[in-house]
Amino acid sequence: MPSVSKSKQDLQQLLHSLDENIVTWTPLLSTHTDSNTPTLRSSQVADPLAELGKLAKLVHAHTTKVGIVFKPPISPDNYHACFVEVEALIRTLVLLVSLCSQLVAEKKKYSNLYVQAIVEATQSLLGFFSGLSKELVEMLDAEDGEGGARLVSVGKIWDVCDTFGGLVQNGASGVIRAKFKDSAALIGDGLEEYEEWLEDPSAGNGDFFDQSDEEEDLSNQDDEVDPQLVEFGKKWVPKLKLIKLLFATMDKNIGKTRYTEKESSLLDTLNSKRLEIGQLVDEFVSTIIYDLDLPAAKKNAKELIRVSTETVRLVSGLDAKKAKWFDTWKLKFQESI
Repeated sequence: MPSVSKSKQDLQQLLHSLDENIVTWTPLLSTHTDSNTPTLRSSQVADPLAELGKLAKLVHAHTTKVGIVFKPPISPDNYHACFVEVEALIRTLVLLVSLCSQLVAEKKKYSNLYVQAIVEATQSLLGFFSGLSKELVEMLDAEDGEGGARLVSVGKIWDVCDTFGGLVQNGASGVIRAKFKDSAALIGDGLEEYEEWLEDPSAGNGDFFDQSDEEEDLSNQDDEVDPQLVEFGKKWVPKLKLIKLLFATMDKNIGKTRYTEKESSLLDTLNSKRLEIGQLVDEFVSTIIYDLDLPAAKKNAKELIRVSTETVRLVSGLDAKKAKWFDTWKLKFQESI
């Protein structure tokens, strides 16, 4: 029996249901849940990551088809085709959200870091679909001659689908390698400023902007920077460079992920150490060049030594073949401590 042709009102109601689903799904997609938090229905597939790759490709394909059939002004003869494509897209989204919910439930196996990256991509996707829905409604309401509307959300959705593909291909280890790479770049930026200050140390480094000539003259009369602070700061330049090197080489030292609770827990711990070291480096640099506080700098340095050596111990256990490199790094880092 042939399907009943769909009307403009049917299509509008379908897009409204998409909006309602997005509003419901978005706050429930989170890795930070407890027993009292409402949950989404989860899928029960054997290989959720492989399924994620397939669904991302389906979302990409269905979104492309929606972009093709929605050409304003939309003829009533085309309402049914538009309905069919949007309906197929919504069904695929339901599957994707259910799969994401399964990964949240199994985050101990896949690591909180990795599942959080998938959740964030899914939330971005839903946000762009919310935008697409609004664009489609505007197209439906457009009168003849108002056909200049563009589906700008389609390209954004394609980008997120590509993100899913990268997440599946690179795995959890790929996520943490990318984060270490970003942190290495941030440390490098801070280190550049730090070395520039050590070449010409001066007090009042936090007052660069909106400073009158009179204020500048007064600031130049400040006490000279404690030579011991400068000496200690210079002593730590090679150590900060070693921390940057450690972060930069994680791309080679963290291999392909094996999805076990033990290894996933290790990746989450390494990510916590990465964040802690990044914060300690920021605080250390600030205590030297802004606060001019030698006792605080020494305190931060002690913490940096502790957390950095803990990180090296953890990551060296991932691959016995690379243990020698980490032993060498540790010896250099602990010189003159």
